[in-house]
This record gives sequence, C-alpha cells and structure tokens, in this order.
Amino acid sequence: MSNFSKQLLETILFELRLAEKKITKKEACSRLGIAYNTTRLDKILDEYVEEKERIAKRKAVNRGKSASDFEVTTVVEMYLEAEPLTAIAERLCRGTTFIKNILIRCGLPMRDHNCDYFTPQFLDEDFTREDLMVGTTVYSARHQEIGTIKRPCPAKGEVGYWVYLSSEQNVALAWYDILPLDHLVSKYNLKLRLGSNIDTKAELAQTLSRAFKNDKVQN
Repeated sequence: MSNFSKQLLETILFELRLAEKKITKKEACSRLGIAYNTTRLDKILDEYVEEKERIAKRKAVNRGKSASDFEVTTVVEMYLEAEPLTAIAERLCRGTTFIKNILIRCGLPMRDHNCDYFTPQFLDEDFTREDLMVGTTVYSARHQEIGTIKRPCPAKGEVGYWVYLSSEQNVALAWYDILPLDHLVSKYNLKLRLGSNIDTKAELAQTLSRAFKNDKVQN
C-alpha cells in the first residue's frame, strides 16, 4: 500500500477516470508529487483500488461475527498506544462501533480531548479497585496513558499510589483515577510499551509472584 493519503488518491481516481472533465496523467503525477511516469501512476492507483476491494470483502465476511481474542488484543494494544479508532478499525476491517464496544467491555474510557489532569476521565467503578500491587500495569485517567504501580502514596483520607507513566514521569494518583490492566494483560497476552523497555508480561509475572509470597507469609 502506498503512503499517499486516501483522500488524495480518491480525488485523483475520480478526476482521472470518472469526472466529466478529466485531468491528464501528467497532472495526476504532479498532484502526487512524483515524476511523470504513467506506469508508476497506474500501479499506485490500481493497488489502491485492489486494497479498497480487499477491505470491503473482509468487512463483509466479518459483519455479524463476534470479536476474536486476536481482535481484542489488537484493539486494546493499539488504543493504549494512542492510535485513533479509525486506524484500528481499518487494521481489522471492522467498524468504529465494533472497536468502541470492545473498549467498553474492557472498561477502557474513550479518549476525550476535553479531559486533562484537573478534569480526569470517568472510570467505571466495576473495573477499579483500591488494593493494587506494586508492578501492576495501569491506566491513568488524569493522563490518558498507561504506567506501572511503583509504591503506595498515602494521602489524607484516601488510598493513593506513585505511578511511573509510559512518558517516563512519576506521578501520584488516587486509586479511583487508576484503572488496573493486569487482567487484560494476562487474558489477552498484551504487549504494551511502558517506557525504558519494560515488559508488561514480565511485570505481571513478578507481581503475581510477589502476591503469592505475601499470601504464604500471611498464612
């Protein structure tokens, strides 16, 4: 697939092949920013049309099918890496509503440009918890990015934690602004970039190991 924008290719296709007053191939090459070469131009446009047809066929096949584990994994990983919903939908040949429904089922809030540190996203209380283990992979509602629990951060009247974000900054957060992701990492074998080459699967294994040791000590 070429690196030219879809909008540009659609416009050139229409004006070159379908418009009442068609443009020349020389003008089409100029708009694409390439040297005048009809063979290359035809190849670029034909590949784009073939890709459109392939996506349309895959969407038709996928229509009505429930999400596979692979699709859930892809959606969550791409979303937490700040990919737009349209890009995720295109990757999977699904609609954006399908993508949103997966995120809702996983407890992940929709990105909101109107939210920031002082007006954080709302997290579904069914997916949050006060008791978090050191090493747990989490999502910060105040920063709209992922991180790792480093240690408790006592605050007046509430439970809090120091979280090391993927942007490589340490922040103090109340538990209700933190969404644990360990269950998703485990269930869907997520591989998330947490900064400084932190491996989410390795972090989860270490967290579970610490929890097991704590239980043995208490019992």
